[in-house]
Amino acid sequence: MTNHNRIESPRLAGPLPLLLFFVVVCTLALAVAIHYGWRPQGRNTTVAVTLSPRLQTAQILADSGQFAAAQAQLAPLLKNSRSATFRRVRWLSWQFHWEQTMSLPTGSAARIAAWKALRRRTQDIVSLGGWTAQEWQTIATRSAALGDLQLSADAWEAAARSHPEQALYLRQQAASTLAAAGEGAKAGMIYLTLALVEKDPARQSHFFLTGLNLIESAAGAKAALKRGQNALRQLPQLAKERNIVLRMASLAMAADEPKIAANILFSALSGGTVSP
Repeated sequence: MTNHNRIESPRLAGPLPLLLFFVVVCTLALAVAIHYGWRPQGRNTTVAVTLSPRLQTAQILADSGQFAAAQAQLAPLLKNSRSATFRRVRWLSWQFHWEQTMSLPTGSAARIAAWKALRRRTQDIVSLGGWTAQEWQTIATRSAALGDLQLSADAWEAAARSHPEQALYLRQQAASTLAAAGEGAKAGMIYLTLALVEKDPARQSHFFLTGLNLIESAAGAKAALKRGQNALRQLPQLAKERNIVLRMASLAMAADEPKIAANILFSALSGGTVSP
């Protein structure tokens, strides 16, 4: 007797269902392999990191506020610095410490202690290096939020070295951070360095004058005059600009160097360049 109520099992037919079946099987096999310790040897390990059960579990625990349990999941993965997932795990661990610290009551003893520990861990992250430009920016801004402006500036500078295509923006961020930290002379030197490599005349002049102003404010007119003279020896065209001539002469007078001021003005009037 035929059972008309029986539901026939669907059959795989055509190339699309077969392809989907193949993808599912491969994904499951990869997840099982990673679970039992396999790690890819190639450079692109994004898939392996994404499918790591430990990382997934750690993220879920952290999202629910169970930070100690999340760190416990990461701990075994931090033992092997050569692992393909090591850097990702270090970043996640630091991220979890940040989130945990921010979750503590402001002004509490627990938060103060966690804050200090987080600063040390952030220093370790900076020392590890090799981060993307976006990751460096996160490190720099969080270092500033932690009150460590020097570390923030170091992160911006490290980002500029690692990502020269964005160096102009990143080095300006470093200079601004140093200036805020009371390191005007260092910030000024960054701007003078930017002036040396800048091709646009208007921006070059801006960087140069900004650097002089910062150095003068932090270290005095004599220091600014000396640094400016050294830079202008490499920028003869900039040395002919009227605003640069007047600024250098003003610095010389402020530094109690009237002969240098006179020489600067005389050189400019005679069609020369600013010189000592």
